[in-house]
Amino acid sequence: MKYLKYIFLFLFLASLNASAQGGSNYSAFGIGDLIYSNAASASGMAGTSIAVPSEYAINFRNPALWSKVTTTRLQIGYLFNQHLVQDGSNTLMQNNGNVNQISSLFNVDTANGFSFNFSLFPYSSQNYLVSYKKKQPFYDEELSSEITYQGEGGISIAQLGASTNILKNLSVGAAAFLSFGNLKNTVTTEVFGDNTNKSISTKQDNLQSWGWRAGAIYSPFQNFTLGAFINNFQKSDFDRDVTFKSDVLIDTAFTRKLSLQIPQELGFGMSYLSNKFLFAADYSLQDFSEFSYQGGPETEFRKSNNYSFAISRLGNKSAGASYLDRITYNFGAAFRELYYKIAGENINEIMFSFGMDAPVIGTTMLHSSITIGHRAVASSGLIKEYFGRLNVDLSIGEVWFKPIKREY
Repeated sequence: MKYLKYIFLFLFLASLNASAQGGSNYSAFGIGDLIYSNAASASGMAGTSIAVPSEYAINFRNPALWSKVTTTRLQIGYLFNQHLVQDGSNTLMQNNGNVNQISSLFNVDTANGFSFNFSLFPYSSQNYLVSYKKKQPFYDEELSSEITYQGEGGISIAQLGASTNILKNLSVGAAAFLSFGNLKNTVTTEVFGDNTNKSISTKQDNLQSWGWRAGAIYSPFQNFTLGAFINNFQKSDFDRDVTFKSDVLIDTAFTRKLSLQIPQELGFGMSYLSNKFLFAADYSLQDFSEFSYQGGPETEFRKSNNYSFAISRLGNKSAGASYLDRITYNFGAAFRELYYKIAGENINEIMFSFGMDAPVIGTTMLHSSITIGHRAVASSGLIKEYFGRLNVDLSIGEVWFKPIKREY
């Protein structure tokens, strides 16, 4: 592990090309799908992580939990998405995958839980494809036409923060971050026949904003932890590049000045350790009621409430334990009220997850998770989506800093 510093540099440079994940047609609305669990350790618990301490996994929700990591660590993850989209008798399979996050944590003072963190990870993802075909009479012939709506991109976050123990049972953390990204939406209209044409309309938003997040964890008694965090975005002014191309008209392009305000997010969690089992629950709220970005005549934004629960069977740390007994097994379930309504219908999401935290060598860990879920109301006439996600993280750790000697 003595070459960890060089691995840090190499993977950081490689991560600059990482992009946000997605795969839902509902990501056409707003800023796309919000990503609640970037780390595989949290994904295995259905995103439950606000009050879940770990010696090995870097937390992406509550910065106060960085104080519980006891080594300097590098964490990099990969996410694969598989979606099954149903609209009546039509079915579409979509999948994609990419580097999902890279994070580094420098544990400077173990006794005081004083740690620094740098992370690069996706916050939202837009990835949809919808095609509408139609036939209609035109004089003495029938013309076929097709309109295709396609979107891609997302918002990513680069953050720098720190955490420390204020008291023996109270830790706090905070981070400043830059959110940035590109959302591209394309509409292609094509009429098939003699003397017909094709047109392509594209709008592309280049988003950038600053923000901050802060969190705390408190243990009022042994084995019980409470956690809370706040995530705050500043207002973003951005350029929208619009282009129109056609077979019969001159191509046109122009730029508009717009603004975007992502609402503040609040989250609360708790966990309790009983022998080998950890029980945890999270709740988070983000109010999009005043949000107005990328909606539509049938779209209404609303409050997003998110609930999750998880059980973790912790691995045995004894050197003589069998390998299977040393693995941590995670189980979780979540219900999310997504931040929009379509045609008066609330769009909700329910999911179940399973994950493992497996030791490799020393303090190196391999985190993995599988999540399956369903989106939209089954009785409505809206698109139904079923999804599966595979998340894998490699977390490498070393002791870089010795505990600071103190005189009392």
